[in-house]
Amino acid sequence: MPSLREIANQYHHAANRIAARADRVGELTDNQRIAIDQYRECAAKIEALIRPEDSLPKNTEQVHSTSLIENPAPKKAKAIKAATPQELLEQANG
Repeated sequence: MPSLREIANQYHHAANRIAARADRVGELTDNQRIAIDQYRECAAKIEALIRPEDSLPKNTEQVHSTSLIENPAPKKAKAIKAATPQELLEQANG
């Protein structure tokens, strides 16, 4: 799953690609300006969601998150086998 920073960077990248296409011609069309503004707006909204602790390096984040875990995940229980009709008849007769 991508981090919020990666998502914001994707929005910036999309805006930059549109701007780069416009540079070849030399002018931005109205649609290009609107698209660039919307991508930048979306990136800003995503960046506003990023908390300071999300900016920590991965190693520090892993140590921090593993120290918070007290109980490991419970083991999966064995699947209960359903009785076949033959087994049910044997139990009823026997």
